[in-house]
Amino acid sequence: SLGTNYAYFWNYALNDEYKLFLFDISDITSLNPLGELSLGKEGSIESFVNSRSRKMGFLFRYPTGEKDLTITLLDFSNIASVKETPVLKMLDTLGYLTKAVLSQKEDLLFLISKNITKGLFIYNISEPTTPVFISSLRLPEAGMKVHSLTLSKDEQTLFVLCWDDKQFYSLVILDLSNLASPKRLSVFKLPGIWRLDDPRPLILTKDMKKAYVLADFNILVLNMTNLALPVVFGVFPLNFEDTYVKTFFLSSD
Repeated sequence: SLGTNYAYFWNYALNDEYKLFLFDISDITSLNPLGELSLGKEGSIESFVNSRSRKMGFLFRYPTGEKDLTITLLDFSNIASVKETPVLKMLDTLGYLTKAVLSQKEDLLFLISKNITKGLFIYNISEPTTPVFISSLRLPEAGMKVHSLTLSKDEQTLFVLCWDDKQFYSLVILDLSNLASPKRLSVFKLPGIWRLDDPRPLILTKDMKKAYVLADFNILVLNMTNLALPVVFGVFPLNFEDTYVKTFFLSSD
């Protein structure tokens, strides 16, 4: 969602062309298409994160034949004429399938590549057209690939859900209390072999004492009281025969 009145989705459309589709959702019972933005046929788009308060988004892509990740700012302040501005080239730093998350104030950008050993990168985006590098942290989990990022409500901790080639999953927990020097708190191997390789969420309770992770036909419940040593203390079977579940939501209470 872009604020409260607009929504978007982007897709690898017909004719091998990436497109961003925009909708007016001020009346949720009658969605009104506003138009589409062509993002071209060149290269590959890895991910996209959007800002709700500042009507902008960051697009992560690799131009054709290049190893350098390009970060492009999409300006939605005029929804009828979305502007694209390349703001950063990361010089083959991240590797493919970059994941990203914004802080709640949307002044910080946290990046990590699917190849987790490339590490975590933190940028100040108070001025979105000129991101400022804060710090990075290389991670030793060789062979692990990143599925999703979850930032704690207090923004002191980043939870990185990963998997390996044998479809075993792990949760890497990073300490962000000092942005200039982030630290790796722990790595927790989740039980079982998961067959889906789609990005899946990790959902935290408000008090951060519990976390829920989707594992194909089950939801795992983790005790997060000690972030250095998480513990699985519950499993909810979903009992959907021959059906994989890709995502779920937790109510506010």
